[in-house]
Amino acid sequence: MTKILFVTEKWCDLNPDLGLTNSYHNIFQTFEHFNDGEYTYDIIHLDECKVRYNADINQVLIDYCNNHKTDVIMFTLLNAEGVNPSIDTYSKLRSMGCYLCVIWPDTGPSWGMQTIQELSPYIDLHVSWDNPKTAGVKGFHELYTAPRVYNHMSLWTPEDSALYYYEENKDIDISFMGSIDKYRDREEFVRLAKVHDLNVHVGGGQRREKLSPNQYASIIRRSKIGINFSLSQTGVFHQAKGKMFEYTASGGLLMEFDNPSIKDFFEEGLDYVAFSNWDELFSKLKYYLENEDERNRIANHGHQTFMNKWNSNIYWKTLLGKVGY
Repeated sequence: MTKILFVTEKWCDLNPDLGLTNSYHNIFQTFEHFNDGEYTYDIIHLDECKVRYNADINQVLIDYCNNHKTDVIMFTLLNAEGVNPSIDTYSKLRSMGCYLCVIWPDTGPSWGMQTIQELSPYIDLHVSWDNPKTAGVKGFHELYTAPRVYNHMSLWTPEDSALYYYEENKDIDISFMGSIDKYRDREEFVRLAKVHDLNVHVGGGQRREKLSPNQYASIIRRSKIGINFSLSQTGVFHQAKGKMFEYTASGGLLMEFDNPSIKDFFEEGLDYVAFSNWDELFSKLKYYLENEDERNRIANHGHQTFMNKWNSNIYWKTLLGKVGY
């Protein structure tokens, strides 16, 4: 039986007051749904070692693998000082026969892309979820085909089917869920939605409103139309945000800023509706609210595409197939 060790964060932003990290439903829960008894696993939390126990994660990992058979270690690293393993520890773990995989939910130009390059000689596989690209330019991850970074693959955000599933009772016209601060496009959308007198549910999620995963997902599931903005916080490249999978998994109509990242997953006009400017967005919002059959046709097709291609079981089958287990 294959033994997997997950080495991840426990709390959002290393802060116990903000509650459990999204890894609990994106990683642990989806893996639970997938696992048919072929795998056993344990979890070690990077932030808990540091914040609660003041323990050295390097020694914790070496001691654990000395005492427990471990085939695969899957990391999600933290952009914080003194919480991640050292390069020497990665080398020791590999010499002990452990396959090392790092999962990257968010890969910016420095933390993420640069770190992947730096760690590449010591890691067996890097997996990113956000598929970052700029319009008219090859994906940022084309960098990973260089000799220094040969061990990278792009996947997508695995969504927990216990949270995100088709719900027929959709009593929210339009929703946007997620961070707003420091995102100019999102701030402008909220302002213009008021100008257009549209009934939009804007939710700040875990950090802003401290919504539980169930509360957050309920709003997504009940939304007729879900808005997603693909620009990173830097405003210079697009990402395949998890919200595009949350809305399609839940059977809502996804409306997304026209960008190259989503096009590797969904087909415009068939699975989702794209917009290129504010006038187009608000015109389409009003149109699809008034034309239920057309809205449902696209929403239902997007939902079927998600179920057939991008559900979490396919994610884990793809990843573990690449790992060799």
